[in-house]
Amino acid sequence: MKSKYTRKRAVLAALGWFDPRFIVGIGRYAREAGWHLEARCMLEATYPTKWQGDGVIIQNSATRPMREFIQSHVGKQPIVIFDGEVQGLRLPLVTTDNFHAGRLAATHFLNCGHRNFVWIGVSRGSIERDRRDGFVQTLADAGKRCTVLRWTSGAGNTTDWKRRKFWMSGQLKKVAKPLAAFAIDDLLAADVIEAAFDARLKVPDDVAVIGVGNIETACECSSVPISSVDLNLGEVAYRAAHLLGQVMSGQRVARNPIVIPARGLVLRKSSDTLAVVHPGLSRALKFIADRYADDIGIEEIARAGGVSRRGIQYAFVRELRRTAAQHLLGVRLDRAKRRLIETQDKLEPIAEQCGFKSVRNLHRCFIREFAMAPRTWRNQQSFPSQAIT
Repeated sequence: MKSKYTRKRAVLAALGWFDPRFIVGIGRYAREAGWHLEARCMLEATYPTKWQGDGVIIQNSATRPMREFIQSHVGKQPIVIFDGEVQGLRLPLVTTDNFHAGRLAATHFLNCGHRNFVWIGVSRGSIERDRRDGFVQTLADAGKRCTVLRWTSGAGNTTDWKRRKFWMSGQLKKVAKPLAAFAIDDLLAADVIEAAFDARLKVPDDVAVIGVGNIETACECSSVPISSVDLNLGEVAYRAAHLLGQVMSGQRVARNPIVIPARGLVLRKSSDTLAVVHPGLSRALKFIADRYADDIGIEEIARAGGVSRRGIQYAFVRELRRTAAQHLLGVRLDRAKRRLIETQDKLEPIAEQCGFKSVRNLHRCFIREFAMAPRTWRNQQSFPSQAIT
């Protein structure tokens, strides 16, 4: 007896550029939903003349071929856009929180004591605007000003990398140092680092740099590894696929875009510096960076800085806007979060090796700072979309 064949829903996934996180996110939902996923567009960057399936999921609709493809299929089948938008068309959209990305970068630079800031971008529409505004407004709220630099077609072609780097090098020479530079993405951040070297500036001592996207190849293989805002792109892709599933099932969906928060800032060497003037504070900060896992407190920190307890506390608050204890806790929490994300280690060794001494103390600090336990926080970073209903 022949088994009855049940046709799966056929979904076309068309990406403007290749990123494994997009493929993993879409693929994870496709497996859960039992879709037939047409993946050639993701791998070959080609688009069918006529797609006769059940739905389309699209990333980066800015290119002309992609816009033409979308316009030729609107109204014929469900379409969901993610990480971009199509001017003049109201299509279901899932996007990254670009304003939040800018806020994360600004907050990090402020916490490091920086006083001189620059935004470096290119013409990218609403994505550039939101990242820039999040950065500039957060600085303004703290009473700081920011120099805005934008490479436009009027200054040369966007593919003219050599000319663009020469332009950036000249701009970096003009602004006060030490400088905190936020670039629109990781690729431009890498250019900023090379431009700084051309200007005989050190990274991160003279110019600290943060990008956006956390593209590991770009960040880890740069002349100086790049700190970057992780936009949670895998989750964005998963949620877009989930939204397409709802549309294909005839469900009513929200007209407003679904905005996915950034996952956080991944720190690397390009921003690994604290812009402080007080020499005793500089020594104290190095001591904390080296000894955060040990049983240290204000006495040991002040002694390492060569100043009194009162003097070191004053220096911390004046230059970094936090106490020595708050800075020490922040360093320990950052190390613990990194271990929770990057390893499968149990909580006991993480607590011990990050300076908390016990799981109970680690748990208490996470509850106070993040309103959730360490295990809950780890699970949300790994499987955030499981909360979807």
